[in-house]
This record gives sequence, C-alpha cells and structure tokens, in this order.
Amino acid sequence: AARFKANENLHKGVEWTKVKASLEAKPEALWSINEMEKAGHQPDVYNADDNGFDIGTCSKESPESGRNCVFDESAEEWMKTNRPNKRFNGNAVAMAKAMGIDLMDPNLYKNVLQKKGRFDEQTWSWLLTQLAIRSTGIALLGLRYGDRVDVDPGRAYNRNDLWSWRGSLRVEWAA
Repeated sequence: AARFKANENLHKGVEWTKVKASLEAKPEALWSINEMEKAGHQPDVYNADDNGFDIGTCSKESPESGRNCVFDESAEEWMKTNRPNKRFNGNAVAMAKAMGIDLMDPNLYKNVLQKKGRFDEQTWSWLLTQLAIRSTGIALLGLRYGDRVDVDPGRAYNRNDLWSWRGSLRVEWAA
C-alpha cells in the first residue's frame, strides 16, 4: 500500500481498494508479488484497463538479483556448451517463471511504463520475445537513452553486468 501511494504517477485513477480486493482474491498473485519484492523488483501497478491490471518491475534500474543473465534455457545451454568458463546468473525466463510471472511485454515497457517514469537509464532489461523472433537466436532488450526509449534485438546468450530483466503479472479485477 505504501509503494502504491508513493508512486501515484504509475497508476493515476486506479483505486487501491479495488487493487487490494483483487489481490486478496488471488493468493497466488500475492505470493508472486512477494517473490518480486524479495528479488528487488519493487513491484507496483503500472497499467490498468476494464479487465484488470498489471503489476511489474518498477525499480528505476533493472534488479541486481537478475543481472548478468542470459535470456532463456536454450541460451543458457548454449553458454554452458560453447563458453563453459564464462560465469552468468541463470536465465531471465526461468527466473520470472519461478516467481509465477512473465517477462514484461515490449509494448507495455515502451509505451506504458517508460511514459510514466525514467527506467533503465543505466541498465538493460530482457523483455518478452515472440517465438518468431526468438527462433532466430535473438531476444528483445529494453533501455533508455536520454528521452529515447528503445526495444532492441540482442543475442539471447549475451549477458552483461548491467543486463537483467523486467517482469509483469496480469491480475483480473475481482467481481
């Protein structure tokens, strides 16, 4: 509740009582939010519509707990086979799945979250990537350069100390 009130710019017009009731109706959502909190994602409501709302990674920079990770299991296997001496911190897709969430949709990242604040000015974040793109060996990364927000392709097996990921959880409004 305190973060929700402190970051009203992320969810103007959204009533806390409705959010709270919807979360209380979905204990698995509360568990996921707690996991995000423990990992430094600073989860908050950043998008809402008539059907529900999205709670996502709202930390200014991508969380340290997930930095230096590759995109998914396939990229992780590639690293273990082709660069066995390179150290990395697992894969973004598995970390999100372990929290019961998804990677953040690139459209929500660029056209919703980034319009409400300045995120990833010093870090990059792995984002949800469609299979047609991922099948080429590429995955999507989001970042901000000054006033410009980009969603760019990157090799899914690349990892960097400034690369992490942003997650998102969709919650339907309680009846």
